[in-house]
Amino acid sequence: STGEVLIRGKGNKERRLPLTPKIVQALDAYRPVRRKILEIRKRKDEPALFISEKRGTRLTRRGAELIIEEIAKESGIKYNFNVSPHKLRHTAATILYNDGEADLLAISELLGHKDPSTSKIYTKVNREKLRNVIQSNPLEGI
Repeated sequence: STGEVLIRGKGNKERRLPLTPKIVQALDAYRPVRRKILEIRKRKDEPALFISEKRGTRLTRRGAELIIEEIAKESGIKYNFNVSPHKLRHTAATILYNDGEADLLAISELLGHKDPSTSKIYTKVNREKLRNVIQSNPLEGI
């Protein structure tokens, strides 16, 4: 493990998430950019990691949405697809679940849900996975 990060989300909820080597690498690349923004904006004490390029203050929810929309446009994703932080979160949780990398409890923890049943909205039953579970049932041979 390469450490963890404290995330403060909606409703001021806090949770700790593990950092992967790729995330650490991306953060290391971002730090000089962040320092330069703070220097240009003459700000020294902004505690937030992600900051607005225009103001040098904490990146707002809408600011994050605009960055994601811009990246989606530049990457050729159809804009009417309506890419958003929420959709990225949903997609990541669904992929982790469907690929068998994470169970519902792990996804619940990752998303910061107090009740694992809340995470069910992020998972869709993968028919292929369901078929494999049924076929590999140890009771099948009885």
